[in-house]
Amino acid sequence: MFLPVVNRVDFSLAQDVFHSIAGKRHSGQIRLDITNFGNLLNHKWGVGQRLVNNAILTSPSADAQGRLTYNLQAVNGNLITSPLQTSAGTSDVYVMMLSFRYTFQ
Repeated sequence: MFLPVVNRVDFSLAQDVFHSIAGKRHSGQIRLDITNFGNLLNHKWGVGQRLVNNAILTSPSADAQGRLTYNLQAVNGNLITSPLQTSAGTSDVYVMMLSFRYTFQ
């Protein structure tokens, strides 16, 4: 079984500012980086999935006539309805970082 592909989009915006003071060039850059930008737009985008259980059936048991009986696995008392579950890691949510860089010569 293969896990679904996760598509993720990152976004970056930068603005350079230049100024001359006493004949020397000073420059700055303001930058906004958003990782997993799609998740900022829609909470279902850019989210991975993990495997809950690779076997959704229990081990077979035999009844009185020798017929095998299979049951669905239960997790925390609930039957498994899907073998995949949305993961909840730091790579599944969007992150914003605002930075400033100052350069002088």
